[in-house]
Amino acid sequence: MAQDDADSIKVTTFRKGRNLVGIGGSVSSSILDKTKISSNPSDLGNNYHFDLKLGKFVANKNLVGFSFDVSRAHLVGYVETIAEVLAVGPWYRYYIGKDPNLALYFQSMLQYSSYHGHSAGVQNLVSINEEIAAGGINGSLGLGICYAMADIITFEVGCDFHQGRFWGTLTDNALGTEQDLVLNRSKFAFTFGFTVLFGKLKEDD
Repeated sequence: MAQDDADSIKVTTFRKGRNLVGIGGSVSSSILDKTKISSNPSDLGNNYHFDLKLGKFVANKNLVGFSFDVSRAHLVGYVETIAEVLAVGPWYRYYIGKDPNLALYFQSMLQYSSYHGHSAGVQNLVSINEEIAAGGINGSLGLGICYAMADIITFEVGCDFHQGRFWGTLTDNALGTEQDLVLNRSKFAFTFGFTVLFGKLKEDD
């Protein structure tokens, strides 16, 4: 057993006992020009996303941890819409490959998500002032590739598919009404980021 542990330190960056901290995020802005098809000349959009992952290798190439994600979308036209999602939950990743520094990975997450949205403005001479508050479960599956430098930092590129369901209420402030609703949320995303690995460094042969 002692010899196996010693050999694992020489074999792979993604080895038992190490800890991982990963950070990722994105910021984007967009303009949709509708001058020729609408009296509303353009929509302006801003999107922000940040994610934090903490994990520990419970076995070589097997990582178990905790994930935290927050995102915000802001769309401005005649109707201004703001949507925010906060998600937390367990995370698992398995690394595939024999190269000590380069590996494919498969990962899965199951998160509790909180959703809040607000829309306000005037569309087709109708005043809109609505709020959505909901909570639910979000699951995701992902594939990617990562490369380790100096046995400490890894750079990652991948893709994830998310599927979630939220239960909550829709409040129409203009009419003074409230109703129950169910939201289904799907998302496919390309991701990139980096992670930092803590623990004993690989030994030289």
